[in-house]
Amino acid sequence: MTKKGRDLQAKAEAGTKLVFTRVKIGDGQGSGTYDELNDLVRPKKDLSINSIKAEGDGLCRIRTHITNIGLEQGLFVYEIGLFAQDPNVGEILYGVTTATTPDYLPPAGGTTLVNHQFDLVIIIGNAMEIHANIETDGYVSKADFDEWTRKIERLIIQSEIDGRVPESNKGTFFDKFDGEPSRLTFLNDSADLTEDVVAGTLTLPIVMTKGTFKPQTEVIIMDDQNQETLMVTAVGDGQITVEQLVHAFKKGATIARSTAVVDKENQAIKFPCWGTYSVGGVN
Repeated sequence: MTKKGRDLQAKAEAGTKLVFTRVKIGDGQGSGTYDELNDLVRPKKDLSINSIKAEGDGLCRIRTHITNIGLEQGLFVYEIGLFAQDPNVGEILYGVTTATTPDYLPPAGGTTLVNHQFDLVIIIGNAMEIHANIETDGYVSKADFDEWTRKIERLIIQSEIDGRVPESNKGTFFDKFDGEPSRLTFLNDSADLTEDVVAGTLTLPIVMTKGTFKPQTEVIIMDDQNQETLMVTAVGDGQITVEQLVHAFKKGATIARSTAVVDKENQAIKFPCWGTYSVGGVN
């Protein structure tokens, strides 16, 4: 960071808006320090700023890109400078990074087309407000483009769902197509009833088929005739205690947190049919 960069950082920590303006590359090999300089030793090309993001711990990430489009002569990139706007003195050289083993940037019109994105991580201290002059005709990486495309698709779908349900019932969706975690958790803990039970029963004999039940959670019990929702009050070995049954249920009845089944192949949610135990033939 240059002296003027440190001065501007101090102003920013006191409340001055910190505005970064551009990035420059050059092929200068300064023998001294950049501390008092207002520009690179040998500036060759301006780079636009694509994005800016506060990283925490007094750091900021500035994304830019380097290209050889329009470059008449190739150069070894020895120096990269970041510029900012000081409200009292105008544009300043905020900070510089240099290379002892520089990369070569070939001229345009040759066999090599360069378009490389890179980040500058800089110190901003406790600056209260940071901004950057973002070029509207700049480049965007494929990764950034794909990410924003997924976010837009998610917003479109969410607005469609919200527009198709009653005002008092907001919708959401389970798909993770955009790479974001789902806001829904699919509960598929389930069990089978191992004996016939009558209405009024409080303890259900079960065998778990998936997951486990927990007290103070709701389950659904269903067979081919009845279905009801129950609160689990206690969980034991091979049994659960529930609220008093309203209906009778047959051996083999399904008890589950959700009776829905996600059909990934057909992209649908289905509800299973009630099943029974297989028994041997009777002589």
